[in-house]
Amino acid sequence: MLIHKRSETKEEFPSVWTSSCSGHVSSGEDYDETAPRELLEELGITAPVERLHKFAACDDTSQEFTVLYRSFSDTAVRPDPVEITEIRWLSIAAVRDWILQSPEDFSPAFRLLFGWFRQTQAISE
Repeated sequence: MLIHKRSETKEEFPSVWTSSCSGHVSSGEDYDETAPRELLEELGITAPVERLHKFAACDDTSQEFTVLYRSFSDTAVRPDPVEITEIRWLSIAAVRDWILQSPEDFSPAFRLLFGWFRQTQAISE
């Protein structure tokens, strides 16, 4: 799993770890158009995306509706340095253990989405 550390200049949750790619839906777009655009903008890759789940707006998502996607690619990522200061490829178990040890290292939205992902997806840790 690829995760990234948010830039220290981000307004919300600067310098914390979060999902590999995220963004906002632009006017005239829908979620399914936004996901591949953000993948290209933030990580420099084009790949198919699979919609997994839509989350209602809540405190953990800063009152924003959030849709979780999954993508697989062998393309080398080129993170946008304005958005991302560091990336890490980790096993699901390593991410789980890190969150259990230091939850404050991660954005609340990532902890919510990761928890749902672990509970609902058939994955080996």
